[in-house]
Amino acid sequence: MIFFLIFLILILMIYAYFSTGRDILSPWLISCTMYLISIIVVAINDWNIEISLKTILTIISALILFGLGELIVRYTIGNKQEEFYLTIEYSREKALEIPKYILVVTSIFMLVVLYWYFNETYRISLIGGNPGGYSMMLKYARSASATNSINTILTLLLAICMSIAYVFIFIILYNIIYFGKRTQWKIFFIPLLLFICQLTLTTGRQVFIQLISTTIIMSYILVKYKSNWRGGNTKLLYIGVFSIGIFLAGFFALGFLTNKSFLGFSTTISLYLGGSIVGLNHYLQSPFSDSSYFGGHTLFGLYSSLGQMGFDIPKLNAPLDFFLIGNNGVNIYTPLARYIQDFSFNGMLLIQFFLGVFFSSALMFVKKQREIGVWIIVFSMFFYPIVESAIEERFFMLVMSFNGLFKAIGVLIVYKILKINSKIKA
Repeated sequence: MIFFLIFLILILMIYAYFSTGRDILSPWLISCTMYLISIIVVAINDWNIEISLKTILTIISALILFGLGELIVRYTIGNKQEEFYLTIEYSREKALEIPKYILVVTSIFMLVVLYWYFNETYRISLIGGNPGGYSMMLKYARSASATNSINTILTLLLAICMSIAYVFIFIILYNIIYFGKRTQWKIFFIPLLLFICQLTLTTGRQVFIQLISTTIIMSYILVKYKSNWRGGNTKLLYIGVFSIGIFLAGFFALGFLTNKSFLGFSTTISLYLGGSIVGLNHYLQSPFSDSSYFGGHTLFGLYSSLGQMGFDIPKLNAPLDFFLIGNNGVNIYTPLARYIQDFSFNGMLLIQFFLGVFFSSALMFVKKQREIGVWIIVFSMFFYPIVESAIEERFFMLVMSFNGLFKAIGVLIVYKILKINSKIKA
């Protein structure tokens, strides 16, 4: 059955590729690709898993509804803008530069936040049972983070640091893609390196994956702008292969720091990429228990924000129950399991259709911009749920949340404060 599922998704991928005008940035195409990768991982591992017909119908139905939403947007809004895409030529006036005093102030700010975050992580690790010292700090901090949160002000400052990092990634990528490598731009990596140090203290891999995803999508869009949305696919392929290598190495390294990669490289990667498909198959046979709150398995980010605002709402846990793949515990089920549990099967299909409309509309909006700038950063940052579409729910967790709104506003403000020349027009 699993090879039948692979065949069906390949058919969908081919149709998605040609029906979207061979657009490799198509959210539908990327979503299909991510499901294909996850399913192939299940197929090549000897997990003795029998994928049910119900699981196959669920995945294919979800992808078809997602694609329907995207195609409706493309054949209405997209067609009206096609002539626009093919007639404008994007000029590169000059490389993006940041005043040195702003770079110094930004670096000092991020260094102070890093120092505070390090001390806060160590404090939480002590609560989690750390006998003392820093060697096992991340391991104990992770176990204690489910019931202990970092300082609220620090959380906001970390979100600002993320906004700063993404703006500097844009600056670095824009300068390299349009003007080549230059020695004087190496200084722009300082805030990015400080941000990566902050990521290692989160004790999780999700923010690291989001960083890689954002960088890849941002690179893709800038390359496509440079070619006026024509060609450039070979260079994009090189970027994708290189980024996947960085992702796999970083994913394992971060897991090693938090004592989650003790199973070995291939097993760790396989469980993450393929475990969600097995989880969905398991869920459809044995659903979760109902939440006492509407959408409790999906909208926990919203409920958490309301709790921080003073509403009498307990903290809802995002992680789901563990199940076994061999002797290994896994607790990822794809976003589809959460949607079905909270909103029924039909509700899941409606959400998938909405996601297709949302991300396709966002892509069309970015494509029509005459200025290469801040909206590319925001779009790339929020494209992450598509990259993780076959693994875990990220849209309601990261995009449709107060935290997501704050980060988007943060990018807009940082972009303005850094005094980037936004007049990079067609």
